[in-house]
Amino acid sequence: MKNTSLIINTVLGAQLLVHLGGWFYLKGEREEAGPVAANKQTAIIGKFVVDEAAVEAERVAAEWAAAEAERVAIEKAAAEKVAAEKRRVRDAITLAEKFLLTMQQPNGAFSDPKSRYKRDGYAMTSLSLLALASNGHKPIDLNLKGIAMTRGLDYLLGKDPRLQRSAGYFGVEGSRMYGHGITTLCLTTMMRIGVHPRQEARLGEVTQQAVELILRAQRVRKSNPRHVGGWRYTPTSQDSDLSISIWQILALVSARKAGINVPNQSIDLAVRYLKRSYF
Repeated sequence: MKNTSLIINTVLGAQLLVHLGGWFYLKGEREEAGPVAANKQTAIIGKFVVDEAAVEAERVAAEWAAAEAERVAIEKAAAEKVAAEKRRVRDAITLAEKFLLTMQQPNGAFSDPKSRYKRDGYAMTSLSLLALASNGHKPIDLNLKGIAMTRGLDYLLGKDPRLQRSAGYFGVEGSRMYGHGITTLCLTTMMRIGVHPRQEARLGEVTQQAVELILRAQRVRKSNPRHVGGWRYTPTSQDSDLSISIWQILALVSARKAGINVPNQSIDLAVRYLKRSYF
């Protein structure tokens, strides 16, 4: 309404300025024609100016109102579209979470028993836990998702003889350093969001060991100077691969946020390797 009043006042002012010239022109003739003629002319001019200004003001106000209504309609349609997309995303996430829970095995691992790759892997379990955590779920939640996360974490923290023989290398089940980086990232994430008290000590021990393995693998002498600071398929690889290195870096950054000591030199070396991979 404030904008409408401003528009009307502007139009009225412009119309008055246009017609005042005509009024002053006729003023001289009015004085010569006498009082009666002058009064008649004044009345006609005044009525013409006011009527024309009012019509123009109504036209401008109508145009402004139509434009405003169109703007409101466009904004409303856009907001409804965004809301509908958000609902679709939420529904998709809900379905995905339900699917993940159906993939959990009796031992707590997440895997697809119908897949030709029948393996209760640390990497697949870790990715499932990370997916649930990314939507705000925690092992300490008193619901189906929280229980599933606790069982999944128990699987990762189990005393696997293969891990004991390999100094905590989670890639022993076939996922190699990919799986080790993913699992370490999951463990450090669980440390940050909170777990059951009975899991805390074991989680800290296993995670520390997993981080130390990543740091040792980075220090292995590389055959090519351009590969210094990175990682490849095994903890003893003498070359580096960008995709594998990314998982290790994510794990180290998460470990630092969880309170685990990660030397600045290790992060710096990794960043330099990333830059050399692109430039």
